[in-house]
Amino acid sequence: MGQLARVCANWNDGYMTNAAARPRNLALTLERLLEAGQLTRSELISETGLSKASVARLVTELEQAGLVETRGTDASAGPGRRSNGLGVPSSLGHVIGLSFGLRSSHAIALDLSGRTLGTRLEPTPTFASGGVAIEWAAGLLREFAVSLEGGGDTLGVCVALPGRVRSGDSISTLPAPLDGLPEHGFAATLEAERGVPVSLATDADMALTGVTALGHLEADTSAVLFTLSTALTVATRTRLGVVRPRSAALGDFAALPFAGAGVEAGAVGRDADAAERLGTMTLGSVLSVRGLLGVMASLGIEIGDTNELWLGESAELDRVRRLFTEALVAAIFVAAVTTDPHACVITGRLAPLAARVLPELRELLAERLDDAPRLIVPGTDDNGLTTALGAAQTARGRECERLVARVRAGLLP
Repeated sequence: MGQLARVCANWNDGYMTNAAARPRNLALTLERLLEAGQLTRSELISETGLSKASVARLVTELEQAGLVETRGTDASAGPGRRSNGLGVPSSLGHVIGLSFGLRSSHAIALDLSGRTLGTRLEPTPTFASGGVAIEWAAGLLREFAVSLEGGGDTLGVCVALPGRVRSGDSISTLPAPLDGLPEHGFAATLEAERGVPVSLATDADMALTGVTALGHLEADTSAVLFTLSTALTVATRTRLGVVRPRSAALGDFAALPFAGAGVEAGAVGRDADAAERLGTMTLGSVLSVRGLLGVMASLGIEIGDTNELWLGESAELDRVRRLFTEALVAAIFVAAVTTDPHACVITGRLAPLAARVLPELRELLAERLDDAPRLIVPGTDDNGLTTALGAAQTARGRECERLVARVRAGLLP
């Protein structure tokens, strides 16, 4: 190291460890550990830009405060002496993400390092009122939290709903069986029941966060995500972040009219009522399980199981798949001309159907768009686990910010 570098390093070390900078450096060290989940001491030095001696003192102080623990050796460090991994202990507490679905509800708990502590899947019952729905959700969260081992207290909850959520609490009208939930006050009521901060989010927004957390999509990629489940919901992310709606109309792709080829009156024989219903189709009536089954019923097509939509072979099912593909093309085309995304992600119960028609979908988009977005179908339906993960990551981010802010303010436990 040259003389100038040594002088700069010594000045940096002295500056970074004085009384005024100490809380800021403690917060910086903790923040980097929370972001990464686990780091070796050498990695922590690189991430913070602090000297080895400074990091050693800061880590010791955080360990004494119970905010950092040593997790054994790093097997990836290569031959020779291996570095101990540092992380935040699970005993500090956990957060829960809940995907409150129309058919089933999935919960996942993460500690502040992002480690999964447990998951729980429950069928969503039919509720007599919004109050009953809130009581059921509160009971599910309470029982799930009790079942976790070594995860400390629940610090926060984020609930993903299959509807448009504004300002973390205002909900657009939801389909049954969640239609009884109040437009306002659901989060506050659930918060009072559980005694921890609760926020609400649109399920598609949380699915987009979950898909990114799982590595299917880069965090800085502009994207539109379509959740094709019992209902259709859509999330949009630009370079500035996820688009937050001012009103329930923004992102309501389900309400857009759609006229699929081959569903004119002649396609349904003499059933005038069926012809009328098909003539007033929307994207939501084709790109959702409930809507698509209704369209099929109007066409006189019956199936025993939803899986037949992508596994079955018949001329009638081919016709349904063509209709579904056309609707997807229309939805992606709207997204392309309004937000110009680099990627379109398709999740939900109908994701396997999207995977089945992916070659035709790419071909049609290439014909209509000069630079079609990349299409990503992460996998089969996971009953909302990816959405729950996104909700948990959102809650985790908020609690980590709160903890770092307390340490920055000099409020060590």
